[in-house]
Amino acid sequence: MIKRLLKKLPNAKVWGTLKKNLTVLDLRLLPSDQFVLLPNTVYLTSTKNLPKPPQLTPTIIFCYGPAINFAAYGQVNAQIIYCPHLSQVQLFNLLSDILMADVRLNQQRIALNSVLFANQGLQALIDFAAQLFNNPVAVIDLQYKHLATSADFTAQSSQSQYIDAPGIHYIHKSHLTERIRNHSTPIQFFNDHLQTEVMVSAVKIDNIEVAHLIVTQTNQAFRATDLELLAYLAQLVANELQKDAVFANNKGVMYSYFLADLLSGTSTNTQDFTEFLAKQGFLLKPNLYVMVIPSGAYNNSSLSLNVIATTIHKLLAGSIFAVYKNSIVFLISKEAYHELSDYELANLKQFLTAQHLKAGISNFFTHLENTPIFYRQAVTAVRLGQNLHDPAVLFYYKDYYIFQILELLKKESGKLEYLIHPGVMLVYKYDLENQTDLLTTLREFLAHPGQPKIIADHLHIHKNTLLYRLKKIKQITNCDFTSGQDYMNCNFSLRIMMYLGMLPELSSNDSKFL
Repeated sequence: MIKRLLKKLPNAKVWGTLKKNLTVLDLRLLPSDQFVLLPNTVYLTSTKNLPKPPQLTPTIIFCYGPAINFAAYGQVNAQIIYCPHLSQVQLFNLLSDILMADVRLNQQRIALNSVLFANQGLQALIDFAAQLFNNPVAVIDLQYKHLATSADFTAQSSQSQYIDAPGIHYIHKSHLTERIRNHSTPIQFFNDHLQTEVMVSAVKIDNIEVAHLIVTQTNQAFRATDLELLAYLAQLVANELQKDAVFANNKGVMYSYFLADLLSGTSTNTQDFTEFLAKQGFLLKPNLYVMVIPSGAYNNSSLSLNVIATTIHKLLAGSIFAVYKNSIVFLISKEAYHELSDYELANLKQFLTAQHLKAGISNFFTHLENTPIFYRQAVTAVRLGQNLHDPAVLFYYKDYYIFQILELLKKESGKLEYLIHPGVMLVYKYDLENQTDLLTTLREFLAHPGQPKIIADHLHIHKNTLLYRLKKIKQITNCDFTSGQDYMNCNFSLRIMMYLGMLPELSSNDSKFL
């Protein structure tokens, strides 16, 4: 109230050092014989009736009339405001109008609180705010997406869920984002693009800017208290956005919310996303991968979700990340025909192992709009790897897609064991009857063809023992493994058996079989 009033009183002079903010609830004339001043009250008096400094308690007094020596009031714990060019009636009317506006502002704040506490969501809050302002209201995130808009605001914007290209151009040309960021309070200005006055406030979560709150002067002129009401509404919008896991987890990371939106499949505006990343100095390369650490894969880590994300982000060149559905999701960008480097893989696996984390990596793709598909691939790779008790920390979908096919086949027929190659099934039965380990030998043989020393080392047997076992396997399966068809059939059969739990759990060496 006092700040607004002083703007209307450019010639007013102020003395005193009031040490606390007062909530003004009443306006009174100050009689010459009153020495007990009530709290939360603004007083109006003539200079000749102004109480002496020792009589003052923390209060605000407006005075009029002939000038006096105010030097003694310079250090009092009160505020003395002298208005030399106003009469008692003029000053009283001005104070009354502003006090009534303040009462209305407090009522509006209470009404907004009731909507927030009703838990009806952001849209309900914005719709109600538009009624209070009697003007259109919108919340727009930093990627120019409409998070919530009142009906009359939607009517004057494009039908897209994002600000249209001319609007974005105006924002850049006018340096609007920088102007908002440089003010701690809402700003008001004439918007050349919309051809009307607008008020804009930053919406912050933990002092990090995540969105902008906009009111356009469409139905009626802005009132003196509207900027203060907008500042209060911005706090409530921030509270509402914190209920959204995406905002709560991705605040402060410019690209994260947009990536999460892309993952959900609700946004197909990939050109805007690409242009936005380019402006941040991040150029997407031809080969794209999605890497996911699902919620169940980081429960055993001692680090917070955001610390995990930011640490891995530093390890992976050409990556951005978001927290989506309680999973940490990375979009990795590489040159054509390139995957993660050996250096990146070594550091990534070391970190995952140290923090007891599991991650899945999709096949590569080239079209950004397909991100949700490859996100599901990465999630599936982790799930299948864990279901198969693979001790690895990094699961590639290319190694597990066959098991997803088996899942679908099992749902359809339920009899996957009927698909096992008869020769491999005979080896399985031979092991059961003779307490041998030929099936594990076959698995190592197929995983490392033409490498008998490595196979023997993994099995901890002599090379001659290996040769004997392989001869026995060839006799039982009736396969000489001189054709790719034999390798393919037996490999597929072993994967079926692995999926059905018919093989021993994988060791760290066995996981290379995948």
